[in-house]
Amino acid sequence: MLALNKFDGVFTIDSCEGSKTKAAYIYFKYGSSPKDLAIFCSILAEKISPHIKGSNEYVLRVEWDYDFSTNMAILMTSQKNIHKLNKAIDFVVNNLHKTSFFCDK
Repeated sequence: MLALNKFDGVFTIDSCEGSKTKAAYIYFKYGSSPKDLAIFCSILAEKISPHIKGSNEYVLRVEWDYDFSTNMAILMTSQKNIHKLNKAIDFVVNNLHKTSFFCDK
């Protein structure tokens, strides 16, 4: 899921390639507010969905503290699905991404 780092403004906090029994994941931040992060994740999910048909083994979740002091997202998938999900994100970032792409919605 390294393709996620190609987006301007994405900052990786932690990641793991997983194992046969544990999910692969990447924790990341985007933008300067929880709203920026939520919008980014919403649009990202919408844009990658057509490219991973038949493979619904991923979770994209936004998390924040009660006072919004900490906000981040986590993208998780099975180890066997990493390549397919990374390819879908790479397609989106290379073909649809503009600096203002995620700010326009």
